[in-house]
Amino acid sequence: MPLAFLKPIQSNFILTKGDDLNEHQLIREFFSDVGSNFLSEQGIVLGIGDDAASYNPPDGHEIILSCDTSIEGVHFFKDQLVEDIAYRSVAVALSDLAACGAKPCWFMVSLTMENNDNYWLSKFSKGLQEIANEFRIPLIGGDTTKGPLVITIQVGGIVKKGEMITRAGARAGDLIFVSGTVGEAFLGLTQFKNKALVKKSVDKFIRPVPRFDLRNILLRSASSAIDISDGLAQDLQQICFASNVGARINFDKIPFPKNITFEEKKHILSTGDDYEICFTVHEKSKSDLLKHSDGLIFSQIGYITQEKDFIIENKNQPLDISEGYSHF
Repeated sequence: MPLAFLKPIQSNFILTKGDDLNEHQLIREFFSDVGSNFLSEQGIVLGIGDDAASYNPPDGHEIILSCDTSIEGVHFFKDQLVEDIAYRSVAVALSDLAACGAKPCWFMVSLTMENNDNYWLSKFSKGLQEIANEFRIPLIGGDTTKGPLVITIQVGGIVKKGEMITRAGARAGDLIFVSGTVGEAFLGLTQFKNKALVKKSVDKFIRPVPRFDLRNILLRSASSAIDISDGLAQDLQQICFASNVGARINFDKIPFPKNITFEEKKHILSTGDDYEICFTVHEKSKSDLLKHSDGLIFSQIGYITQEKDFIIENKNQPLDISEGYSHF
């Protein structure tokens, strides 16, 4: 039954960990009010409360949609804080909108879980509310089912018509940039597994930040873009494939974390969980990009070639890089 099926009403009962809520009560108690302050602001005509939601985008805009699934033991761990699991599940879906230059407007949650544990659900709802407040987006629907813990998030955003940034716009001679630091989240994942926690790195894994702060410069300057959640090498190759071009990357220009070895850097190129943006810019637009960077950090790491070879060079020698994250 969709989350959007029931009208949100005030719950007049107190929950304890042992309560056995049915689906209707569960939806009303934990999901009906998430991000509800932003419904009208984001053009939601009808949110949770009917068979489906209704959205009215602004004139002159098109709707951008994406979907992402997170599975316990694959994308997050059972011993993570539940609030962090909820936040991360939405953040990684929103990252795709950021790469397209879209403004986020709403999200949906489909939640499969073994038991309707009220304590767990209250923490999960809290994490959803935190990211809803951060990006001013309401939860407008979804689904709940019984089974192993799986969280699927659908997100919706908008761009002005014709302005969506895709993977297919790169051209020979374009310069290649990447935002932030490449590999910080992988270090955080490793530290989390080993309980050797360094807050900055672990936060990058546990609570990745969708790069909507790059939206204006991407819309102004980018010819193509992708988030590097499956690894910089693999995701940049997706741009090359979609654009029918190649790329030449300078290994020394990639912004890796400090104090890691050469082999660790090579490995990081094929690891996922970074939600930074790799984007291309026409060479003539570089000065304008830098002029309007507004203090945001991004690095020029190479250029697009007419030849369809994908080469990462170190001291003029090509590196042998393994493939990035695979879902199968």
